[in-house]
Amino acid sequence: LPGAGGHVAVSPDSRFAAIVHPDLRSVSIVNLGERRLIATLSIDGTPMGVIFDRTSRELFISDSGAGRLFVVSMSSPSLVKAIEGLSASGHMVTSPDGMVLYAVNDITGTIDIVSLKTRKYLSTLAAGGEIHGIDISPDGETIYAADYGNDRVVAINISTSQRRTTAVQPAPYHLTTLSDTRQLIVTSAEQNVMWSISVPDMTLIGSYGLEGIVDQVPEVESNGK
Repeated sequence: LPGAGGHVAVSPDSRFAAIVHPDLRSVSIVNLGERRLIATLSIDGTPMGVIFDRTSRELFISDSGAGRLFVVSMSSPSLVKAIEGLSASGHMVTSPDGMVLYAVNDITGTIDIVSLKTRKYLSTLAAGGEIHGIDISPDGETIYAADYGNDRVVAINISTSQRRTTAVQPAPYHLTTLSDTRQLIVTSAEQNVMWSISVPDMTLIGSYGLEGIVDQVPEVESNGK
């Protein structure tokens, strides 16, 4: 790679990985099957979050400087377009049906909702605090957000905006919903620990010591092994 990486995303079909280089204002795309760097895209902004759509056909990159979303077609990964008029600056997640993208503004504590069909802003969810990691429930009804500024994890019903919170400290950072266990896994930005929270009741059920501060936590299917 051309330099140190930040956030990483793997396409749902496991063919590609995208690695953000914030200091170099660029994003690298790797063919995982061939272990080959296929493109390093210069970004007119400050790339931060990165995510593939559910079909693995497009890559989305958030610009923490201007709040834009850059869209890269995987059929022609040198082509970059931008969705303007947003406040996106960090993590993103797509709805289970692949029709909607949710993008965090980590300073304002808001989450932009964007239609992937029209490429237009739809509305904003107010999460509160300083939001870092987000994820979505398997049924697409609830957004979970790690509020590291207020030491809590927030669950927001997308339709009603109703919220539930769970206190965890210090500094909840990244989170991942586990599809079959009705749990959230949450890491800390300040200590060697991660937590387990049951959903939908948002009860803290476990705390696990780690050997370092963990950033991203992916879920991988075990295929019964």
